[in-house]
Amino acid sequence: MLHDPPITTAIMSPEWLQQMYEAAYYCDAEVMMELIMQIPSSQQAISAALRCLVLDFKTVLIMELTK
Repeated sequence: MLHDPPITTAIMSPEWLQQMYEAAYYCDAEVMMELIMQIPSSQQAISAALRCLVLDFKTVLIMELTK
């Protein structure tokens, strides 16, 4: 069985991680989507995975990924 690689936000700055955490805490999808747009294009898999989490209201998971 194939598994997707784990999502890692370690490439992003501490400031970005804090902003994403806070946006997830407050369930602010608009801010989360704006922050996702700041992820380098070379990291499309991370962007896509985070977009799916936002659209599925998985804010607790987003908070776990960015703390």
